[in-house]
Amino acid sequence: MFIVTDEEFDLICQQAFDSIPERFTRDIENVAFLVEDVPRAHHLERLEDGTSIASPDNPSGHKLLLGLYSGVALTDRDGGYGLGNTPDRITLFKEPHEDVCDSAEELQEMVRRTMVHEIGHYFGMDEDQLRDMGYGSA
Repeated sequence: MFIVTDEEFDLICQQAFDSIPERFTRDIENVAFLVEDVPRAHHLERLEDGTSIASPDNPSGHKLLLGLYSGVALTDRDGGYGLGNTPDRITLFKEPHEDVCDSAEELQEMVRRTMVHEIGHYFGMDEDQLRDMGYGSA
């Protein structure tokens, strides 16, 4: 377990986003990036594939969910998308990241991996594709 302040975690998230190549980030539009301490029940209800797991590496006792993309993937949008739609959301959860990391370096890498994973969902990638690229669910 490696604990950081909220401000430090926000900075790690910003650095993770900044580390993603511009050829990907320039195509991200109308997405809100959020940080929450822990997943809530409505986050966990949205999961389809068992990525929410309880494990021995999860000392806080909450479900292990590092991040979540909420929205309509680019590949699923039609011509009417965007008219009155709220922004898509990518949420990173602070405490689960802290639970599975033992150092600042590990936390930075895990946050980056989670962010890339969730951005992959925005671009329409599924869990199998992300896993094949080395960004599978934790």
